Amino acid sequence: MIVLKLKESRRARITDKHPRRWILEWNPSQDYNGPLEVELRCASLKSVIQWRWFDFALHGRRATKLWQVAPQPSYHYILEHNRSQTLVRFRLPAGIKKKNRCQFKLTVKPPPIYGLTAPIALLLFKDAETIATEGPVILAARAGRPAALSIASRAASEDDGALRVVIAPIDRFGYPAQFAHPVSVRLSVAKATAWQGSVQGARMLFLKLPAKKTMRLRAKIDPQQLRGDRRQISNAELAAGKLQAVSNPVWSRAPQGLMPLFGEIHWHTDLSEDGSGSLAAAFLAARDFLNLDFAAPSDHTPVGDKWRNTVQVCDRFNAPGSFATIYGFEHSSSHGHVNFYFTNPDHPLQPDTAPKCSQPAAYMDTLPFKHFIVIPHHSNAVSDAVRADGTTYWRQYPWGRPRAYLCLVEIFQIRGNFEQESPPPGWRTLQRNNGSSVQTALNKGHKLGFVGGTDNHCGWPVILSELATAPRFPNDKVPLPSRIYTGVWARSRSRGEIFRALSLRHTWACWDTRAIVWFAINGVLQGGELRAKRGSALKAWIRLSVEAPLELLEIVSRAGVVRSYRSFDAGLDLEKRVNLGTALEDSYYYSRARQKDGALIYASPVFVKVG
Repeated sequence: MIVLKLKESRRARITDKHPRRWILEWNPSQDYNGPLEVELRCASLKSVIQWRWFDFALHGRRATKLWQVAPQPSYHYILEHNRSQTLVRFRLPAGIKKKNRCQFKLTVKPPPIYGLTAPIALLLFKDAETIATEGPVILAARAGRPAALSIASRAASEDDGALRVVIAPIDRFGYPAQFAHPVSVRLSVAKATAWQGSVQGARMLFLKLPAKKTMRLRAKIDPQQLRGDRRQISNAELAAGKLQAVSNPVWSRAPQGLMPLFGEIHWHTDLSEDGSGSLAAAFLAARDFLNLDFAAPSDHTPVGDKWRNTVQVCDRFNAPGSFATIYGFEHSSSHGHVNFYFTNPDHPLQPDTAPKCSQPAAYMDTLPFKHFIVIPHHSNAVSDAVRADGTTYWRQYPWGRPRAYLCLVEIFQIRGNFEQESPPPGWRTLQRNNGSSVQTALNKGHKLGFVGGTDNHCGWPVILSELATAPRFPNDKVPLPSRIYTGVWARSRSRGEIFRALSLRHTWACWDTRAIVWFAINGVLQGGELRAKRGSALKAWIRLSVEAPLELLEIVSRAGVVRSYRSFDAGLDLEKRVNLGTALEDSYYYSRARQKDGALIYASPVFVKVG
């Protein structure tokens, strides 16, 4: 037996800009005659990739370092060359005596991912055989100091008329932080006080508010409570001696009796080999901190006990009228990645029965039960990682013939925006001209609604924490914390109604804003199909509430941009009636908008069939 313990741990935070020193003490309980080899391994693939391993040293014994991991190895490198997830290996030519203490000194930088620990075990080898093991010892880092004040409001009230609001200090990556002491906060709507109390960590409120058409909550704080450090609320402005932060928009009344609801349906947990964090913790974050209306996991083919766990946790958190969960998982192949979603856990498409195939549509077409949704993601991107033979691990999505279950597309995620083949700057597009953009699919006749997904692997919906470890978008500024939402127009917060709204494409996608957008043509809501007589007038109705001033609003059709607006009245709410001309041929129309801070909003198309 070997004794391994964490001797020293500097108070590391996930927001640290520089590496920290960690010391593991090794105390052998018996003599081991040399030569020996000793190795440190990390049990989490995600941690090997995301923690940055700068240096390892073994003190207290003569040793030779044989190998150490790169500071930040790629996922594919680990899979191909280091499946044991070894961090460092030393040779001890003379062995080691009982209780001859040694210290491993690790120079490591924690990642900007909340809750991603690094479990490290020690292994002893003699003549290439493992003779002893000990551990794991857990390296962990805390959330960062408060950098902003989040006021996450649901965009529509609860069934009892109350508005659910979560107010919380967050660190610079968007994770929950804490003030050093309770801070007095006054929440108001239209100058009327809605709530007054103290906040130190995250706090959930249920507020009875006036039935105004559109509203936002304002939080006011005396900056002296923050000991003069106004950077602790970087998203607030100083007015009349108070720091003021503003919530996302709320619609107390929406057309057609529908509700604007927000969720996240593409994120991974430790049920994926390359993910971290538990599914239960992810749902807790989605419901109680991010204040979402719905969520769906999408782990990589969680078969067997993993799927049973997925179903059990989804059912435990599903609460009709309050918070909805949907079953989902990701199918990955070299021919493009897709996510499957359904409301019956015993669906024939579940991970335990779905075959691994390069063309999943060939199998799905044979299913007698069609009540499921398929969503391609990173449709116009090709893997950056390349095999030894020069081939990529995966390619762009192969758009074939339209299918009813192929009704949505992830228009953007961590790999960028896939709307256009070659857009101008400002649309956060990374890969171009791969022939599988959203517009390419629409022009082939696919009827697709738009959703957004993070595709993060940190068990924390909405937040794009990976941006901090792998900076992207050199030409398009993407702030931290960056976040992506899917919006739906639904009749209630229930699994069936959310799934119905997704199936009908009554959706919109937001990147770095929790904006609300209503887009309709001749009374047909986004995602719907409009049958129009040839020569009849087409009139669009756009109602949009954003979090920062607008820079651009456009309506796009098969023919290109048909309306473009760059001048807007002051304020964050807009409503337009737009004449689109006459219906002459089949087409589609969708709206896209960009805030001045770079945030993006896409409303699903209305599909016009001319008869």
